[in-house]
Amino acid sequence: MISVSRFSIHTFTDTDNLTFSAIEYSKFKHGSQKFAQKLGRELACGFMESVEFKNFYQNISNNQIVICSAPWKNIPVASTSLKDFFICEFNPLWSIDNQAVEDLKVHRAHSYNEDYGAMSKEQREQVITSDDFSIDKTFIKGKVLFFIDDIIITGAHERRIQSLLETVGFEGWVLFLYYAEYRGENNPAIENELNYAFMKNLSDMDYIIKNEGVIFNTRLVKFMLNAPDDDFKQFISNQTSCFCSSLKTHIIGNEYHNIEQFKKNYEQLQLITNCHKASISKL
Repeated sequence: MISVSRFSIHTFTDTDNLTFSAIEYSKFKHGSQKFAQKLGRELACGFMESVEFKNFYQNISNNQIVICSAPWKNIPVASTSLKDFFICEFNPLWSIDNQAVEDLKVHRAHSYNEDYGAMSKEQREQVITSDDFSIDKTFIKGKVLFFIDDIIITGAHERRIQSLLETVGFEGWVLFLYYAEYRGENNPAIENELNYAFMKNLSDMDYIIKNEGVIFNTRLVKFMLNAPDDDFKQFISNQTSCFCSSLKTHIIGNEYHNIEQFKKNYEQLQLITNCHKASISKL
């Protein structure tokens, strides 16, 4: 039997009653290391100070905790960095009297070029249920599972994870942890308002890279590849060889270079990386 609980540090019904910064959230979703760390710490501290944590602790303090983010293929999703910084804050305190938490990836078989945040509830259900997720059922046996995600809108991901756990025969405690939870009317598009509250163009992306540190994730990579050709050319020409090389590696890992709408910008990236290699070879 699976015992499921949920904790959210913020709840909202529309963008007029937010208890968190939409700008910070948008930056985090597009790879800002600064705000991934801030949001991860907020989630960990808020959880550890909550009534839910006290009740949960009474039942699981002697069990090994395994922490996962939302599923991903080869490029991490934004919630992966949220999970990493949650662990950085949570683990030092938890491990004083308990076993240190373990980290685990939930694998997904496919990646898509559509923007999940812009999808309707029905489209989200179709995308999630048609994808193949996998988890190490031997590794998680007898342990407590934490699934960390940045936001819950329709619950499609949560239901899919529960279905996966039932399929592999998992029994035990499962906790879904969210930075924010939407409790308004059926308006999934509200997620896109938050996703793009700050991020409007590649100049905004460049600001994050130059000032806040960047962590590659699927949204950030697709945002760059979807940019107008001329904008991308100017943007990528101003990035370091290390950034360009990492971007290329991530693109190939998720096979975005084979998607028609991304090909022009990927070709421009190849030209830049080849120029960087030629410059290095002359040294």
